[in-house]
Order: sequence, then C-alpha cells, then structure tokens
Amino acid sequence: MQLAASKSWSRSLGYKWFQIRPVRLPHCVSIILVGVIYHCPKATSDDARNSPSVLNYIVNDINSYACQNNMRLNPRKCRVLMVDFLHYNSCVPMPIMVGRSLVEKVPSLKRLGVHVSEDLTWMVHIDWLVKRANRRLFVLRQLRKCGIPPEDIIAIYCALVRSILEYTSAVFADLPKYLDNALEDVQKRALSIMWPDLPYEHMLEKAAIQTLSVRRAAACKQFIRKIRPGHPLYPHIHEQVLHSTTQMCL
Repeated sequence: MQLAASKSWSRSLGYKWFQIRPVRLPHCVSIILVGVIYHCPKATSDDARNSPSVLNYIVNDINSYACQNNMRLNPRKCRVLMVDFLHYNSCVPMPIMVGRSLVEKVPSLKRLGVHVSEDLTWMVHIDWLVKRANRRLFVLRQLRKCGIPPEDIIAIYCALVRSILEYTSAVFADLPKYLDNALEDVQKRALSIMWPDLPYEHMLEKAAIQTLSVRRAAACKQFIRKIRPGHPLYPHIHEQVLHSTTQMCL
C-alpha cells in the first residue's frame, strides 16, 4: 500500500517544499524523499539575502523523525531542485545530506508527468512533450500509406499524439510564443500527412479541430470554473479575480 503526504515550511529565508511517499514493506516502512524545492525570494535586507540555508536542518528533522518511527530515507531516490533568482548571493549553498549520503542536485524534476525546472520555465517540459509526440507521427504515416481514410487518421492522431501534447495543459496554458509554436508545429506535421499542400488553417477546417493554444485556454478556463469554496486554490483564484475586476472598474 502506498501513501502520499506533503509537508511545507515557510520561514523568513524562503519557502521549502517536500513531498514524501511512504511505501509499506513487510517489516518496515521506507520513506522516499522524492522532491525537494527550495526557493529564496527577494528579501528586503542584505542580511536576509545572504543568510545560509536552513534546508539541511529540515532534512535532518525529517530523517530523525523517520528513524524514530522505524522508517528511513532513501538518499539515492532523493533529488534537490534549487530555485534562486538573486542577482547577487555571496552565501554558497551547502549540499543537502541525508545521514552521510549526498542528495543529488538536478536542474529539473519530473513529478506526475510534469517537468519543473530550476528557472521555472516550461522549456524542458515542452521539449519532452514534442519529442514524445514526434515519435508517434510514424504511426500516422504508415496508416496513410495503407489507405486509411483521413477522418480515421485524425481520430487516431487525437488519441495517440494530441493527448500527449495536451497532458496537464491547464498547467502551462499561457506559454511564450516560441514554445507555443513548438507544440503547434507537431500538429501541423501530423495534419500535413493527410493534406500536404494545404495551409494550416485549411487543414484545421478539414480535420474539424482547433489549434492547441485555443484548446489549452479552454482547458484552463474549465479547470478554474471547477474550483469551488473549500478548494485549496480557491482563495488565490478568488483574490486574482477580484483584483482583475477592480482594475477593470478603475
């Protein structure tokens, strides 16, 4: 049986987020620290900006708690992702240790199929989606050679290729233009297999589908509509809506 739990701390030096997944074993419970993100926001004083990280102390607290409850952290499955936008930071971050083992520092971390990068951009995630989707275009070409009707190929494209490009699309709905074009180019290549001589707009009409950017925006709106009072995101969404409404009134 697998259990999922999360614990967060907020202190003056920054925000620490841990995600822990205990896996119950026959004689013990092994806790795997699967994600660590440390974010040091812009501070108001030089002392706070250059203060040493307390992340090691927090990891030690978790490790001590695990040992006291007949559990252990697996450092080989732990990762550290540091997010730091300070232009000047004279304090060198100390390596994160679990016991006597060093935790690997990574530039990006994959959780639930979404890549989170240390620069908080979607470049790594979009590149991963494009590569996965491009590998499946071979199936569409083979179906076209076999004489499968275009409408059937479009249905297969939506199931096998577009589903990859739109996985968790509500999370990255507002993409920069160059990343939006990278995703849209995959759909262009897929449609050009059926209609190689038509412009992209005409191919969309014949296939009776929309652009990926339009579908991402619709998915994001649908996700926001489902957020009701009591949802963890409701206070943040409600605050943004009130702020936008106030600006429009002004």
